[in-house]
Amino acid sequence: MTVSGKDKRGLVEELRILRTRLDRLEHRNAELVHVEQELRESLEHFKTVFDDSPVGLYRTTPDGRILMANSVVVDMLGYRSFDELARRNLENEGYDPQYPRSVFKERIEREGKVIGLESAWKRSDGTTVCVRESAQAVRDESGNTLYYQGTVEDITEHRQIKKALREFEEMFSTLAANLSEGVDIVDENLCCLFANPAGEKIFGVEPGGLVGRTLHEFVSDQNHALVEEQRSKRREGIASSYDLEIVRPDGQKRQLI
Repeated sequence: MTVSGKDKRGLVEELRILRTRLDRLEHRNAELVHVEQELRESLEHFKTVFDDSPVGLYRTTPDGRILMANSVVVDMLGYRSFDELARRNLENEGYDPQYPRSVFKERIEREGKVIGLESAWKRSDGTTVCVRESAQAVRDESGNTLYYQGTVEDITEHRQIKKALREFEEMFSTLAANLSEGVDIVDENLCCLFANPAGEKIFGVEPGGLVGRTLHEFVSDQNHALVEEQRSKRREGIASSYDLEIVRPDGQKRQLI
């Protein structure tokens, strides 16, 4: 079979076009490999940051599925693995009855996010952990919520300390209110923070009339230096006691120790 010169030129041109397309495909394949490598590295970086975060990170859906949770969340809730935790559906379990998930969902759907929301979650053993979380709703182009992603921290110990402090303050107030001796607590500027009824009586003020006032308001000019001297000692950690004469609003004087 004889091939004319024209046909040869046509074949050469077709081969050239095919070679050009092949080169482009090889170049695009190389680009795809590079992109794939970058995506893999980015995914590994994200996974490292996600797992090593000092705070809890999670992603959940409106229907209660747990899509993601780092080790902080898994440990916080007493599970051995994420897969074990993921079997929990948050619409059916996981929240303390006093803090239903509906409160979280109503707020985040209305505002698009929640910041510093405090609630109580249930651990795998049924005990309660107090948490503070911040999250945002991630939506598609139509405005439908795809999932909630956020951070969470365990504040159980903080809650316990606050409760103990509140109970101590209540006990102290009760004891102080029944003492016959005056009890006054002042800050470093000698401003009264607390005074029991006996202390208010000594200073000659109405109930609640001592809080917010300074000791300097009740001492004579010659005693201001003494008060400042004793305050300086206490700032340096030196314990001291001294006699001090005060002048009540009605002009009567009282001697304090």
